[in-house]
Amino acid sequence: MIDDVVACLICPKCGGSLTRSGGSLRCDEAHSYDIARQGYVNLLPGGASPSTADTAGMVDARARFLATGAFAPLAAGIESAVTAAGPPECACIVDVGAGTGRYLAGLIEALPGVSGLAL
Repeated sequence: MIDDVVACLICPKCGGSLTRSGGSLRCDEAHSYDIARQGYVNLLPGGASPSTADTAGMVDARARFLATGAFAPLAAGIESAVTAAGPPECACIVDVGAGTGRYLAGLIEALPGVSGLAL
Protein backbone atom coordinates (compact mmCIF):
# COMPACT_ATOMS: atom_id res chain seq x y z
CA MET A 1 0.00 0.00 0.00
CA ILE A 2 2.77 2.43 0.80
CA ASP A 3 4.04 2.01 -2.75
CA ASP A 4 0.79 3.62 -3.97
CA VAL A 5 1.50 6.91 -2.17
CA VAL A 6 5.30 7.24 -2.11
CA ALA A 7 5.12 9.63 -5.07
CA CYS A 8 2.99 11.98 -2.91
CA LEU A 9 5.68 12.26 -0.22
CA ILE A 10 8.86 14.30 0.10
CA CYS A 11 11.78 14.07 2.48
CA PRO A 12 11.14 16.41 5.43
CA LYS A 13 14.87 17.12 5.78
CA CYS A 14 15.78 18.14 2.23
CA GLY A 15 12.53 18.22 0.24
CA GLY A 16 13.76 15.56 -2.16
CA SER A 17 11.68 12.78 -3.63
CA LEU A 18 11.40 9.55 -1.68
CA THR A 19 11.65 6.06 -3.12
CA ARG A 20 11.23 2.68 -1.51
CA SER A 21 14.39 0.75 -0.73
CA GLY A 22 13.55 -2.52 0.98
CA GLY A 23 11.93 -1.72 4.33
CA SER A 24 12.66 2.01 4.14
CA LEU A 25 11.93 5.15 2.18
CA ARG A 26 15.06 7.04 1.06
CA CYS A 27 15.86 10.26 -0.76
CA ASP A 28 18.85 11.06 -3.00
CA GLU A 29 20.60 12.70 0.00
CA ALA A 30 20.50 9.31 1.83
CA HIS A 31 17.96 10.36 4.46
CA SER A 32 16.13 7.19 5.45
CA TYR A 33 12.75 6.47 7.09
CA ASP A 34 11.86 2.95 8.22
CA ILE A 35 8.54 1.41 7.22
CA ALA A 36 6.90 -0.05 10.34
CA ARG A 37 5.54 -3.58 10.16
CA GLN A 38 2.04 -2.05 10.41
CA GLY A 39 2.77 -0.29 7.10
CA TYR A 40 3.22 3.33 8.19
CA VAL A 41 6.25 5.60 7.95
CA ASN A 42 7.15 8.22 10.55
CA LEU A 43 8.49 11.27 8.70
CA LEU A 44 9.04 13.42 11.79
CA PRO A 45 12.43 15.12 11.46
CA GLY A 46 15.09 14.41 14.06
CA GLY A 47 14.45 16.14 17.36
CA ALA A 48 10.67 16.19 16.87
CA SER A 49 8.82 14.51 19.70
CA PRO A 50 6.01 12.07 18.97
CA SER A 51 5.08 12.18 22.68
CA THR A 52 1.46 13.08 21.92
CA ALA A 53 0.98 10.17 19.54
CA ASP A 54 -1.37 7.32 20.42
CA THR A 55 0.19 4.27 21.97
CA ALA A 56 -0.21 0.86 20.33
CA GLY A 57 -2.76 0.00 23.05
CA MET A 58 -4.81 3.10 22.28
CA VAL A 59 -4.86 2.29 18.56
CA ASP A 60 -5.87 -1.32 19.27
CA ALA A 61 -8.67 -0.20 21.60
CA ARG A 62 -9.98 2.25 18.99
CA ALA A 63 -9.90 -0.44 16.30
CA ARG A 64 -11.84 -2.84 18.55
CA PHE A 65 -14.46 -0.17 19.28
CA LEU A 66 -14.85 0.77 15.62
CA ALA A 67 -15.28 -2.91 14.74
CA THR A 68 -18.50 -2.88 16.81
CA GLY A 69 -20.15 -0.77 14.09
CA ALA A 70 -20.91 2.16 16.41
CA PHE A 71 -19.80 4.65 13.76
CA ALA A 72 -20.97 2.69 10.70
CA PRO A 73 -23.61 5.35 9.84
CA LEU A 74 -20.92 8.05 9.90
CA ALA A 75 -18.64 5.97 7.65
CA ALA A 76 -21.52 5.35 5.23
CA GLY A 77 -22.31 9.07 5.16
CA ILE A 78 -18.70 10.00 4.40
CA GLU A 79 -18.50 7.42 1.62
CA SER A 80 -21.82 8.57 0.17
CA ALA A 81 -20.82 12.24 0.18
CA VAL A 82 -17.44 11.60 -1.43
CA THR A 83 -18.71 9.18 -4.08
CA ALA A 84 -21.65 11.50 -4.91
CA ALA A 85 -19.15 14.26 -5.67
CA GLY A 86 -17.96 12.19 -8.64
CA PRO A 87 -14.59 10.72 -9.53
CA PRO A 88 -11.72 12.52 -7.83
CA GLU A 89 -9.38 14.55 -10.01
CA CYS A 90 -6.41 13.12 -8.18
CA ALA A 91 -5.49 9.54 -7.50
CA CYS A 92 -4.74 10.08 -3.79
CA ILE A 93 -7.09 11.04 -0.94
CA VAL A 94 -5.36 12.51 2.12
CA ASP A 95 -7.05 11.95 5.49
CA VAL A 96 -5.58 14.34 8.06
CA GLY A 97 -6.15 13.06 11.59
CA ALA A 98 -6.93 9.59 10.25
CA GLY A 99 -6.65 7.65 13.49
CA THR A 100 -6.85 3.98 12.53
CA GLY A 101 -7.50 4.84 8.87
CA ARG A 102 -10.87 3.05 8.90
CA TYR A 103 -12.81 5.81 7.07
CA LEU A 104 -10.08 6.25 4.50
CA ALA A 105 -10.04 2.49 3.89
CA GLY A 106 -13.77 2.63 3.15
CA LEU A 107 -13.26 5.41 0.62
CA ILE A 108 -10.46 3.54 -1.12
CA GLU A 109 -12.71 0.49 -1.34
CA ALA A 110 -15.56 2.58 -2.75
CA LEU A 111 -13.39 4.38 -5.32
CA PRO A 112 -11.39 1.89 -7.40
CA GLY A 113 -8.03 3.19 -8.57
CA VAL A 114 -7.73 5.74 -5.74
CA SER A 115 -4.94 5.55 -3.15
CA GLY A 116 -5.04 6.98 0.34
CA LEU A 117 -2.59 8.73 2.61
CA ALA A 118 -3.45 8.74 6.32
CA LEU A 119 -1.85 11.37 8.54
